[in-house]
Amino acid sequence: MTGIEFIARERAEQLEKHGITTAMDVENYTKDELRYAAIFCLTLHEDWWPKNWDEDIRYRVERKTMIERESIAGALLAADIDRLQVVGLSMIRENYED
Repeated sequence: MTGIEFIARERAEQLEKHGITTAMDVENYTKDELRYAAIFCLTLHEDWWPKNWDEDIRYRVERKTMIERESIAGALLAADIDRLQVVGLSMIRENYED
């Protein structure tokens, strides 16, 4: 399986198995939570774990292989891209303008 296939499979699992939709992401994540969680998956540095997320999930992520964690990170970034597309590009620009 290729890297993109691993990521696509993980994203499909988020949507289908766990029932986490883009609409839910838009409603629940207004900051950088999805990106922070992706960074956590890559680094396992606890400072990146979103403060309002379930610690049990964090412990499960920590026990996964690097390929599994990178797949989750990619899927989380895909989820954030989906979320940003819904909220609109104007909001994206506002967050990064000085």
